[in-house]
Amino acid sequence: MLEKIGLAVSVVLILTGTAWISGNASTSQELAYSLLALIAFGLQLADGATMGFVFIILALPGLGWLPTLFTASAAILILAVIRRDDIIPQHPTAGALLQTLGANAVAIGCDIVSEIGRLARVFETSQKLDPRFDPPYSTLHVGTIHGGTACNILARECAFHWEFRGLPGVPTAVAAGMVQTYVDEVALPRLTRFVSGPSIETIMEVDVPALTAEDNEQAARLALRLTGSDRAIAAPFASEAGHFQRAGVRAVVCGPGSIDQAHKPDEFLAASQLTACLAFMRALADELSR
Repeated sequence: MLEKIGLAVSVVLILTGTAWISGNASTSQELAYSLLALIAFGLQLADGATMGFVFIILALPGLGWLPTLFTASAAILILAVIRRDDIIPQHPTAGALLQTLGANAVAIGCDIVSEIGRLARVFETSQKLDPRFDPPYSTLHVGTIHGGTACNILARECAFHWEFRGLPGVPTAVAAGMVQTYVDEVALPRLTRFVSGPSIETIMEVDVPALTAEDNEQAARLALRLTGSDRAIAAPFASEAGHFQRAGVRAVVCGPGSIDQAHKPDEFLAASQLTACLAFMRALADELSR
């Protein structure tokens, strides 16, 4: 609310000052326009822009091109000197790459994203492959990234989400350790090359253990018999089954639909799949009630 009030007051001051200068021939226009330039360029909007463009538009008819540009440049220089300490962030944001003057969080974030891409290719060419899965190797993926305020301001922070989907026997800690090694040995030294204080933090939002075939034969045979299927397949996605197995509960993943139609535009579930699911649930209830 205060920012909106300040914006309105500043606009009124700029317009009023311009009108007053135009109506008073005896006024020292250079001094008056200089004050207006400081007000206009000193007002910083939420996106990092200023009201300087308003000053230039209003000053051109009275001063001309060269005096207007000279006055604007002088105002920008004065404000840069006054505000040199203001661009250092005082309150770090958790879960992001933090930066102060001389560090670019977006640039370092992109370095880490590139390293994750390189590690993904390492897993593609790994000797540890499992043909039951498509793809048959562990994968890394960066899904979202955002950061920075404007193209002419060093980015204070950058945050991105990445995930690792490991084959059974390849825990999340393996990929997380590789990325952390790059952060510690390469990314963080680059980020703090000119200034101390910035940090890089990785937050593990969820870690889902893979479901393995060991000790699940009884549950698998039951699911195959009730569905009328003759074979079990491996699924390249996460579910709660891995947690159940880790807790000592035999588990299988069985349900309607296909991953081929999920997590994409116009994903769908065929009605026939729901019918088959209901039949399975009734058969399971009958089996357990015996």
